[in-house]
Amino acid sequence: MRTRVSTSVALSAAAVLALTACAGSPDPSPTTTSSPTSTAVADPTNLGELERAVIDEGLVDSASFQVDTGQGSTLTIQLFWDDVPSAADQLAAFTEVDRRIDELPDRRPEATQIVLSTTRPDGGFSGIQTGYDPGTEVLTGMLEAVDGTVCHSANLARRDTGDGSGERAILDLRCAVEATDAVGLAGSYDEVTGIGTGIAGVDATTWEVSIQRRSTSEALLRLDAGPVDGRQQVLVDAMTTAVGAGAARLTVIDSGTSVVVAGFADAGQSGLCTTLVDQMTAAGVERASARLQLRDAQDWACNLNP
Repeated sequence: MRTRVSTSVALSAAAVLALTACAGSPDPSPTTTSSPTSTAVADPTNLGELERAVIDEGLVDSASFQVDTGQGSTLTIQLFWDDVPSAADQLAAFTEVDRRIDELPDRRPEATQIVLSTTRPDGGFSGIQTGYDPGTEVLTGMLEAVDGTVCHSANLARRDTGDGSGERAILDLRCAVEATDAVGLAGSYDEVTGIGTGIAGVDATTWEVSIQRRSTSEALLRLDAGPVDGRQQVLVDAMTTAVGAGAARLTVIDSGTSVVVAGFADAGQSGLCTTLVDQMTAAGVERASARLQLRDAQDWACNLNP
């Protein structure tokens, strides 16, 4: 509900009336008026005033509404909370703000970008962001994807993936799971690829998965497609082989039809790439490759891309 007169203004008006009653007849001076209209608070008339209003009302902890008039006018709506509310509450807050922007006198840009966020304890970003306004159903799916799951951020954009289908709506999720090494990370495949799928209006979902409280350079799953039946076991087996052989800082890049294993190894592990490729191929991966760089030199321990 929009507040047209604040509580403080209402109290001031009451005080003026009380003083007038105690003083008897008012001064007949022509400058005297009994109307408090000069102190009335009007509804927000521009984006800056609306920013302050939604913060003062407690709808959000911080807000930013910016118009970029560069290549095509775009409005960016950013809403921030110190303690992130539920997905339903965030959507309700955005819907209210969006409606009130529509009511402002100035013409609204046709394009809208959206950021709904909070700050995680480790200082990182948590929330969702979109390159365009995808509608309530997609926003709901994005918010649910990061609400109480291992994924902490969702980014939606239209991209041309080069497959001849033109621009597609791609949802990129960043996730972090509890694990001790790349084997445990691979074991999260089924869980993470079950997040952010089946959202009407989203053409494809990708996942970038790391180990909680560790750098992505230590271990990373980059899943550009999925889920693929049986893929978790394939990845767990490959990582078990790689870690068991002494490889480290492992990254898996999975496109759905191909799997690449990259990392670091010693010169004595030159046969590990062949072992990994043969193992993944036998497990049904259409195109498997492996490349392991030497730890102490700008050269390869092995590099196999059949």
